[in-house]
Amino acid sequence: MNVNFEYYKVFYHVCACGSLTAAAQELCISQPAVSQAVRQLEKEAGTKLFFRTSKGVQLTREGELLYHYVKPGVEELLEGGKMLERCLEDPRQMAEVLAERTRSQIVQVIGKKIVLYREGKNEKKKIELPRK
Repeated sequence: MNVNFEYYKVFYHVCACGSLTAAAQELCISQPAVSQAVRQLEKEAGTKLFFRTSKGVQLTREGELLYHYVKPGVEELLEGGKMLERCLEDPRQMAEVLAERTRSQIVQVIGKKIVLYREGKNEKKKIELPRK
């Protein structure tokens, strides 16, 4: 599936809001644009993702499966955008965010190396940190 990210974003908001109209308001786009994005995503997916009802929409089983994967990805991207805005407003926060990310990466790398070493799968005794 080669799907435009905007379709996933619209899908996420329709799921979160429970209706096409509410998602359109949340996204500041027209309701027909939301409907079209959902139709395009359904076309690309080859299946219906929603049951349309008089009270809004309800996910199909296929829609639930897709939402399970789309939700964390879209939320991470939205949070990244918010974090960037905060960092641009206060440059000191960017240094804190980058320092925390670096600490987190170091802990992950060391943890993986320890596991591999204990399992005897790491011939190298040297721990290498990822480069940017």
